[in-house]
Amino acid sequence: MQRSARLLDPVGSAALAATLCALALLATPGIARAVSGPSCPNESSRVGASATLPDCRAYELVTPGLNGAAPAAWPDAGIQGIADDGSALAFLAASSPLEAEGAAGAPTTVLARRGPAGWSTRSLSAAAPLPSGTDYGGAATTVGLSADLTQAVLWSDQPLAGPSSPAGANLYLRRGDGSIAPLTAAGAAGLDPAAALSGASRDFDRLFVATTTKQTAEDPLLNGNLYEYSAGQLRLVTILPESSGEEPAPAGGALAQGVLPAVSEDGHQALFKATFYPGLYLRSNATETVQVSKSQRTPPDPNPPAEAVAAGMAADGSQVLFTSANELTEDANTGRSGGVSTDAGSDLYAYDVASRQLSDLSVDTDPADEATGADVEAVLGASRDAAYVYFVARGKLAAGATSGQRNLYVAHGGETRFVAADPEPGAHFYVTPDGLHAAFLSTAPQGGYDNAGQAEAYRYSYGAGVECASCRPDGEPPTASASLAGRSLSDDGSRLFFQSSDAILPLAQSTEANVFSYSGGEVHLLSPGEGKPAILLGASASGDDVFIADFEALAPQGPQGAFAIYDARVGAVVPPATASPGCQGEGCRNPVAPPPPEQSPGSADFEALAKVAAPEARTVASRKVRLRVIVPGPGSLEVSGRGFAGFQRQPAKAGSIPFTLTLRRGADRKRNRYGIFRTEAEVIFHSAAGTISRAGISLIFLRGGR
Repeated sequence: MQRSARLLDPVGSAALAATLCALALLATPGIARAVSGPSCPNESSRVGASATLPDCRAYELVTPGLNGAAPAAWPDAGIQGIADDGSALAFLAASSPLEAEGAAGAPTTVLARRGPAGWSTRSLSAAAPLPSGTDYGGAATTVGLSADLTQAVLWSDQPLAGPSSPAGANLYLRRGDGSIAPLTAAGAAGLDPAAALSGASRDFDRLFVATTTKQTAEDPLLNGNLYEYSAGQLRLVTILPESSGEEPAPAGGALAQGVLPAVSEDGHQALFKATFYPGLYLRSNATETVQVSKSQRTPPDPNPPAEAVAAGMAADGSQVLFTSANELTEDANTGRSGGVSTDAGSDLYAYDVASRQLSDLSVDTDPADEATGADVEAVLGASRDAAYVYFVARGKLAAGATSGQRNLYVAHGGETRFVAADPEPGAHFYVTPDGLHAAFLSTAPQGGYDNAGQAEAYRYSYGAGVECASCRPDGEPPTASASLAGRSLSDDGSRLFFQSSDAILPLAQSTEANVFSYSGGEVHLLSPGEGKPAILLGASASGDDVFIADFEALAPQGPQGAFAIYDARVGAVVPPATASPGCQGEGCRNPVAPPPPEQSPGSADFEALAKVAAPEARTVASRKVRLRVIVPGPGSLEVSGRGFAGFQRQPAKAGSIPFTLTLRRGADRKRNRYGIFRTEAEVIFHSAAGTISRAGISLIFLRGGR
């Protein structure tokens, strides 16, 4: 799929340098660039790095007052939410931007919000400062946010609600007005690492809490329970349906998480898995439970019950999507051998809540697929009403697909259409709310363009096919892959946003990551194109706001050489730079160094000559961290540090050495108790020639996975 693209850039009263650059682009084969036309209404704000942005965009500094506080997770800055209208953004920082808002060095959720006077930042995690000299004890860790980012659920082993706080570690609701109320009623003596906000209604009036601590003496345990919090009350959700006239029985369990929410937007329906049961259950109005994965085939599938894997439900709770290896409907085929069902593959099912009827969305009648049926691998996304469902299957379900290969399909209105071949496994996939557009990555060529094995970003439009957004307009093969993040498409599907270190456009001179947009068949550069990496974080629903993390000062108020987040916003009016008032609080600390250069977006590969090269820092929500260093030749490599088992290797040649560091039991207990464990890995390389080189990796292990 070879295409040409135009790069639009309103010039207006821009400086002569920008005009000369535009004229040079006109002379570039395959590139057209608009250099005439009316100025943007906000032309006075389009200075410096903003001068070449398309669509009358200008950079706004989203994180003033951050004082260079480093993100707790690079490259995505630990984004925890972006408001639909682009007026707010929440992310995880390695420390609080203001000393008074929490213990020094404690990871905190920072809320950035646009107001009449511009953007401001504050911590959502810190409910109150800890006493002087008190070590961080896990107080006020944000574990969930409302859709509009005005409310938060906090985990803390401190009494955040004053005298009314339950004893021990608990979850608390922090409302938009700053008031705090406890969610859990019976805290644990120490940290409860499984305590989390699993789901919520859109208005945050109904919250679904998972915890391994029983909230009443009658509750089952069985590795954890799921509760609904509403009107100040906790109610057990994981209650099995009636069986053979017996009363409904409580069970341990958790929300059935998938690519779609497990809770309806009004919070009246919740999809859950029960401990030790393969089925999938729907709890409605806190009064009734039905098994949505129950067979409706006569006779039922003769094989043992298979695990039902949830994809989620429609926003209004009308449909539930899941996959199963069992044949649950009359037309299902999950594999046959000699006419006998084998359940070797899986089918995709939809459960209609009103009629309580199952339908198979992946019926496969192709004789070549008899052994495995549709062999559905995964559901990747769906529209809000679940009317358009995107999934990957190896069966041939539509024209254009290949039996036995990974095919991307969309099912709608009883029809299944082939979308593309071999979408990138595990990569970001985004569907617009109406389901008519999708953004995805693939290393497989989708047409005549030679992608040289690199992942390209594609946009699919229902009824119109696939377009390559990141393919070079000049037709040359790429040198790096593209990536997607957050809301990758505007709601109307007209704008796609992606990141790549490939020189897709002449202005993209940096070998680091750049941010691009694609619309109207043309690709546009949304980052400066040179210097340090610019990381795509996500966009607003309209696409007018595109959030970018950078260590370059993109806006007049941006800090030099320190981490900040910017909004490349359509029509932004940016005040001119003002004199710095001098350092304040944590602003007096040394600026945060940028992350090391990357070979591709999100990569951990680093290059250096004649010495060992390693990432400067890594943050994980686990007791394990996956790292990679590059050695310049044969020799001896040793990695050691406090709290984890060391690593040794004798490489025979130059190259990349991957390895995993795992916290020792004592260090992991501290991570679980305090919510964080900090250490440093010392990397020492003895070359065969007798030289020694060293590197240090700052490591942060947050409470979370195992």
